[in-house]
Amino acid sequence: MMSSSDCPHRSSSATKRVCLHLLASKGLDYHQRFTGSGLEYDLLCPQCKGIEGEIESILRHVCLTCFEEVECEGCWDGIIGRPEIRNRNSNLRFEYESIELPELAARNVVAIQPIHDVPNEWAALTLEGEILRLDVVQRRVVAGPRLPEGIIDLGNKLLLLTTRKGDFIAVAERHGQNCVVLDAITGQTKLLLYRDDYHNEHSDFPVAFVEVEGSTLLIHGAAWNRLDISDVGTQKLLTERDPTSCKSGEKPPEHYLDYFHCGLLVSPDQNFVADNGWVWAPYGVVASWSVKDWLHDNVWESEDGASKKYLCRRAYFWQGSMCWIDDRHLAVWGYGEDDEWMVPAVCIFDVASGKQVRWFPGPEGTLACDEYLFSWNEGGTSVQGFKASTTSPAVWGDALARIAIIAVELTIYGNSEAYHDSRRGVCAV
Repeated sequence: MMSSSDCPHRSSSATKRVCLHLLASKGLDYHQRFTGSGLEYDLLCPQCKGIEGEIESILRHVCLTCFEEVECEGCWDGIIGRPEIRNRNSNLRFEYESIELPELAARNVVAIQPIHDVPNEWAALTLEGEILRLDVVQRRVVAGPRLPEGIIDLGNKLLLLTTRKGDFIAVAERHGQNCVVLDAITGQTKLLLYRDDYHNEHSDFPVAFVEVEGSTLLIHGAAWNRLDISDVGTQKLLTERDPTSCKSGEKPPEHYLDYFHCGLLVSPDQNFVADNGWVWAPYGVVASWSVKDWLHDNVWESEDGASKKYLCRRAYFWQGSMCWIDDRHLAVWGYGEDDEWMVPAVCIFDVASGKQVRWFPGPEGTLACDEYLFSWNEGGTSVQGFKASTTSPAVWGDALARIAIIAVELTIYGNSEAYHDSRRGVCAV
């Protein structure tokens, strides 16, 4: 059935609504006005955005092509209202378990991370620089190596990472300059890493393990706008190339990248890496590219390679939560283009194409995907009935009847939490 529109294309199979001023001039700034019905929204110019009682009288129906032209030719300037969050009852329930680990009584844990290939086991870091291995089912704590003295500022906020098998550990100063990689069994120092200090107070130390062709590699920051890959076993730098920075007044080098690298996240198949960084204004910009192309085809792939994609751009907002939902799709928290207008939501991106494939409102806080999409913050935990293989969200799936949330009560300097995908549980200390 054809519907009537107010744009030059009088008959259209589908229409959306814009205010009368945007119909007359498509280059104006606009606000998205969510109607409260699903993801449906209208577009309003600055003159119309404050109208409430007579809003219907100033709206005009346009075809989808004209609607897209208004969005492309104008500038997004904010959000009015909220999209509909659809909920339904299910037999899902949460079981909370408080676990006492007496061996931790005299220790001050500052960070935890799951050992993904070993169910129920976690790595922990203490304020004194000791690495521990926790088994929360057997109630066992195994002391491991200590960080070498004088390398890491233990008073800084710290990042702790492990390989999937738990054989290597990395500890970095979150907003500092130093990172160390240890053999988790012998305590041998494998890598000592350093980045420059240009605005690192606004940038998490970029570091991530990646497994490629049987070798354990580490992606790590070397400068504010440069990442490298090193082989943990051989300590060899694998991405040697010319400098990527320049001094004020100098001509930028050929592959100059005006981008601050931040938190890194490697895809499950180890082929892609996502970067939660930012550019000047500032704008948060989530980027992604192929690790294999970077290693084998183009040493400049992380700067301007063919697989490099910029997925989203948000003013004054970066280092928000994100997670991989499969080998190709990345879930990024937040809908909107400015920190003052962010809607609690998840946007799904295809990193191969760089395109957003869908989004849905509702999730808040930290994200993790283990067949279903979990989100949690101080207000509680929610689960999206979300099949990663099809990336088709629907709230509150019935198939998952029980989830264990493990809370370990420890003396803690700050808060730390992580999700163990082989345990289906969150460990919060």
